[in-house]
Amino acid sequence: RVELWRGSLGGVCLSHELVLLVEVIEHLDDPKAELRRFLGRNAPQRMLLTTPNKEYNLHWEKQPDDWLTQEPGKRRRPPHPTLRLRNPDHRFEFTRDEFRLWATAIGKDYGYDVRMDGIGGGPMDEYPPPGEWRGAGPITQVAIFERRAGMAAPPAEDARVDESTAERVWPA
Repeated sequence: RVELWRGSLGGVCLSHELVLLVEVIEHLDDPKAELRRFLGRNAPQRMLLTTPNKEYNLHWEKQPDDWLTQEPGKRRRPPHPTLRLRNPDHRFEFTRDEFRLWATAIGKDYGYDVRMDGIGGGPMDEYPPPGEWRGAGPITQVAIFERRAGMAAPPAEDARVDESTAERVWPA
């Protein structure tokens, strides 16, 4: 049986198979605390989390080829603190390295394997050779959390949704 719910992180039920957090965390004042609070109360089998890739913002500020070094084909990493946020409501934006480290640390603490991917633009290039930068990467980055085998799911009787903070979207 499939149900689609929309609501705050506090209104999600304990036994969801899949939770999608699409372009959410960059709007939170303390995303690490919010996600830890959520995972402390919930244990979805899978969670897909997307957020803007701060490095991609270069496309709106400078052409990525402006970051080429004197060595043919090699680029230097641009100064990330100087990049503007895409949206005035964003509290922050992660670079690829920052997002990977942040997501894998949370996954480790809560029993999830985390796989990184990207949407649009260039590749994630998570592990380029030291000192080499391979471009701005994807426009959006994705962390796919999968609960490790043996990690207990909440009991079925705890499968509930706080309907004061969430609403069923489908089926209506």
